[in-house]
Amino acid sequence: MTDVPTTFLMVEPIKPLSGNAKGRSKERFMLEIRNAANNVWSADYGLLTDHLYARITHLCSPGQGSLVDVDNTAKRILDALKLVVIADDKYICQCLQSRVLIDWEGFDLNTIANPDILTAIIANANADHILIVEIGNQPGGQPLIRSGPVEISS
Repeated sequence: MTDVPTTFLMVEPIKPLSGNAKGRSKERFMLEIRNAANNVWSADYGLLTDHLYARITHLCSPGQGSLVDVDNTAKRILDALKLVVIADDKYICQCLQSRVLIDWEGFDLNTIANPDILTAIIANANADHILIVEIGNQPGGQPLIRSGPVEISS
């Protein structure tokens, strides 16, 4: 019997689509996200619900990052994952989204703690954009209320 994962992880060479983007098709982008999610998340796993966190990271080459608003992309991604990975985005109680400009010549791969993410990034290192989406159950239920800078840790 195969264990059912409790965390969804997708690492794909996809440029995120901003909520206020012009020209690029919202439907095409959402289909691209759904297809990529279906490649790593079986319908047999069921849908994630209740007290979920979402971590969305957009890696992009210098000169490419300013084209996507980091604050306007999570909704389209999470909407695309509805009924594929999550029952509804209303179950997301914590969402961290970031954009990281990557200069591959000076990038230290040792800063990536998750071996699955590291392997996928290396496989897509020639892409101008790499989208990493992780969704799982928030340990302990509701997150604490915090202030100050966002801690980035493994």
